Amino acid sequence: MRNDKNVRKRLIVEGLITLIIALSPVLFYSYKYLPNDTDSLDFLFFEITSNGFADARTAVWYYLLKTIPLILLVIWYNGGTMRF
Repeated sequence: MRNDKNVRKRLIVEGLITLIIALSPVLFYSYKYLPNDTDSLDFLFFEITSNGFADARTAVWYYLLKTIPLILLVIWYNGGTMRF
């Protein structure tokens, strides 16, 4: 019985990791769907401003340029050390 719980937990975690990896190109290029020449973007829970960039779209592009590879590297290097 305990083995079934471990297998189910492992399948869920590996499925989420696979989903994140598969959606990473879509997330990376999502900045292209944002409006041009805006100083701020209002989302549900937060607001992104230009923060010294030319516009908010450029700021989002910069943030995605840094975070998506970081997330993929964390998944890659922690993949061998994950215990279930």
